Amino acid sequence: MLIRDELRDIPSDKRIGGKNLRQVLLQTYDSLVDKRSYPVGSEIEVLAHEYLSAYHGGVPRNKILPDFIIVATATVHRLDIIVSEDDWTMKSNPARSAYEKINKEKMYPTPRFLKLKEL
Repeated sequence: MLIRDELRDIPSDKRIGGKNLRQVLLQTYDSLVDKRSYPVGSEIEVLAHEYLSAYHGGVPRNKILPDFIIVATATVHRLDIIVSEDDWTMKSNPARSAYEKINKEKMYPTPRFLKLKEL
């Protein structure tokens, strides 16, 4: 649900190949995920808050925390990649530094970030 909520926040006027970007991404997400999803448990919540503590960027906590939960979920479940166009929060240098620092301490591999076009 969290990822779908993030995708729904994409402005409706954004286009890719003449199509509504939000609709394309939601359809792509649904086809990739199908009925599989990962619950957000305490381990993921703790990891996301550790990222938040290590984060030294300018994005407000309530804006960046959902991104940290997404990355923590992918990290805990050892997913190799995260597809995101979010260069300003999730993929920002301060956020990536937080992931790398905390994941190194916890001995988790950090997922790679790809843009949709790179799939």
